[in-house]
Amino acid sequence: MERLTLVLSVAIAALAYFAWQQTTLFDSFFLPSIRDVKAELSQQLSQSSALYIRGDSGFEAASERWENYAAPQYQALVEPSTEEDVQAVVKYANEHSLPFLTVGGGHAWTTKLKGAENGIGISLRKMKKTEMNTDGKSARLGGGLKSGEAEKFFSSHGKRSLTGGCECTGMMGVALGGGHGLLQGQYGLLADQILEARLVLANSTAVTVSADENPDLYWAIRGAGQNFGIVTEYSYKVYDMPPVDNWVVMTFIYTNDKIEELYREVNALTKNGTDPVVIQRLIYEGLLAEVEKYAPPFRELGPIFTNTQEVKYSGLSEALGYAEDSVGCARGSLFQGFPITLQKYSLQAQRAAYEKFDNLLANNEDFRRSWMIFEGYSHQAVRKVNEEETSVADRLGNYITSTSIMYSKAENNALATRAGAEIRKILRDGSGEKNAQVYIGYGTGDEKTEEIYGYDEKRIQKLRELKKLYDPKGRFSFYAPIV
Repeated sequence: MERLTLVLSVAIAALAYFAWQQTTLFDSFFLPSIRDVKAELSQQLSQSSALYIRGDSGFEAASERWENYAAPQYQALVEPSTEEDVQAVVKYANEHSLPFLTVGGGHAWTTKLKGAENGIGISLRKMKKTEMNTDGKSARLGGGLKSGEAEKFFSSHGKRSLTGGCECTGMMGVALGGGHGLLQGQYGLLADQILEARLVLANSTAVTVSADENPDLYWAIRGAGQNFGIVTEYSYKVYDMPPVDNWVVMTFIYTNDKIEELYREVNALTKNGTDPVVIQRLIYEGLLAEVEKYAPPFRELGPIFTNTQEVKYSGLSEALGYAEDSVGCARGSLFQGFPITLQKYSLQAQRAAYEKFDNLLANNEDFRRSWMIFEGYSHQAVRKVNEEETSVADRLGNYITSTSIMYSKAENNALATRAGAEIRKILRDGSGEKNAQVYIGYGTGDEKTEEIYGYDEKRIQKLRELKKLYDPKGRFSFYAPIV
């Protein structure tokens, strides 16, 4: 497909919805009272920062996350506005043996987050610097910028770059785990765009990481970054917007009797690689006439609904239902995700997974906002990057999948966990892959280290050595920890 980008996105969802740990041990038994934290820490922060403790009027709003199942229960939440503020919080937390957790978009759902119990949340929402560098090839961004905010900034300067597809995700949070996006076929992963970053380490010192300064950390943060520090600011590659900025989004919705035929067509296209309905999308950068050559097999399957949209790149998130003000970004629900990366679809496993998912929704109305997503991005530029350049483990997987269970009642937690794990096992077993991997951004929290960071012993050993060097006490251990 040369320059053009083709993304295959398949989701299984309720039609009604479509219409819309590891804990760290500390050395001290003394913990300051919640009011001590506010009184002592506030004196060390800049005037433009904010600090809330549990019980303050603004605490709940400041600590609200996209999902609540794995939400950590902080005793205090700080919104630093400078790098020095971040250092002060980390230093204070270390001195008082308090766990801390960095928050960008507040979108992660791994159960490891629960390990930050009664600690300090460090929300970077005030750190949203946007500055285009004079070379026109990179931008200087704040660590708290969201994907949608970054995309809008790029577009306003006639530029574009990799961002998370969902506007409400923290841009850097996505990038630190590798990060997939709609432009990756042309430019690589989000992690591949990071040129340099300012990083607050576990001991509260701040360093610059790049190919020239602290290259070992530069390697580590691009794929396993949540383990090594807090990014306060970074330089990021940008690209000129093409003369013709046109994307086509074709949507096909099928009844469940088309499952085998649909995934047979998707496998062929990739070349290896109430009742719920199956939603197939072709997302293509180019003209409508160009994408039409991919559409006939999907039309011939007899969808019950089709729709074609032409939008600019800046309108893609809205077209896909992931804009900041969309249902997809609404906060406050209970959510559990169960991912697995596949090379190709097993038709039998897709059928079995659908039936298990269908049964879950049919027997409990609380789960009817749930969905299963199967994403197939272009990989040309992703696979051109030497695997040793970054700590990203998986550049070869064809399909990123996640069984995404959303609900409202905590009494359904165990049922959601059991059903999600069963569906994930069906897909894993059906893949026939001995060493299946998981995209870190969709991690559940029960994965083995190798499932996230790969089965290359040399890479794993290097990560463990760097973890021991830069974070010997495991202060950054609440998101896909290296163990």
